Amino acid sequence: MDTKFHYWLDASRNTQASFIAWIVALLVWGSGIPLAFGALGSGSDVAVGLTVVSAATTVFHFILGASTVDQYKKVTADTPEEARDTNFAQSELKSPFGFFSVITAAATISVFVGHLLILGILG
Repeated sequence: MDTKFHYWLDASRNTQASFIAWIVALLVWGSGIPLAFGALGSGSDVAVGLTVVSAATTVFHFILGASTVDQYKKVTADTPEEARDTNFAQSELKSPFGFFSVITAAATISVFVGHLLILGILG
């Protein structure tokens, strides 16, 4: 197997799997808490319990997002010399990792604040 293709396959598979896990966790958590709130009767006891669950999930999701961006940054920094001339590697080396970190944090915090609003904890 060609070295460039092998590098691309390994790097892409790992970073894409982490990113997909982050997106799936965001979708399940983001929609699951409001659905559970409605299904469990929308009471204040339910709101407090789901707030605790959402807060714990926020910490987990933030760590998952931060580690995904860090993994992506490290894989890009370790691009082998043989693969640096590929278009894929050139575009990866220009990735805005600071922006990615801000977006993952903002998405996580936004979902948590949205949960607090839906559960009636804020406002």
